[in-house]
This record gives sequence, structure tokens and C-alpha cells, in this order.
Amino acid sequence: MAHLPTTVRGTFLAFLFIAIAIPIVVWSAIALSGPVVWITLAIVAILVISLIARSRLLDAARQRAYDPAVGFGNVVVKMRADQAAADERSAQARRERALAASA
Repeated sequence: MAHLPTTVRGTFLAFLFIAIAIPIVVWSAIALSGPVVWITLAIVAILVISLIARSRLLDAARQRAYDPAVGFGNVVVKMRADQAAADERSAQARRERALAASA
């Protein structure tokens, strides 16, 4: 999958390529003017746009699938709640044993 260049030189070369390629494509389409050429160009444009959209949707889906459902803060809160519940159960068991011992 192609990504935008990260360097100034790469960005310049990408824009230079685009600036050279677009006039050549337009000139060729005008020179070979006819419905077949324009339909072909339209199909290519629609295909490119749909592939880019699909790629972005897949990237977003991969990112959502990769992100953990819970963060570290949620884990700490759950651990503390579990510990509090365990402490409550042990305190309840001690009260029951003390009650049984005194009876």
C-alpha cells in the first residue's frame, strides 16, 4: 500500500510526478477523444477511488481491532473492586465463624 512521502524530497518528487503525469493523461485523452477513452478513464477513476476508500476502511477496522478494549486504568479499577469483594467475603466468613463459635 502506498503512503505519503515523509521527506521534503519525496514530497517534491511526488508532486513533480503528479504535475507531469496529469497533463500527459489529459492530452492523451483529448488526442484519442472518443467515448471508449472517456468511459475507460471514468472506470479507472472510480476504481482508484473505491480502492482508496476500501483501504482506509480496512485500516480503520484493523486499528479498532488492535486497540485494547480496556485501558490500564480500567484494569486497576477492576483489580481493586475484585480485591474489595474478596476482602468483604473473608470478613463475612470471619463474622460467621465468630457467630458460630459464640453460639
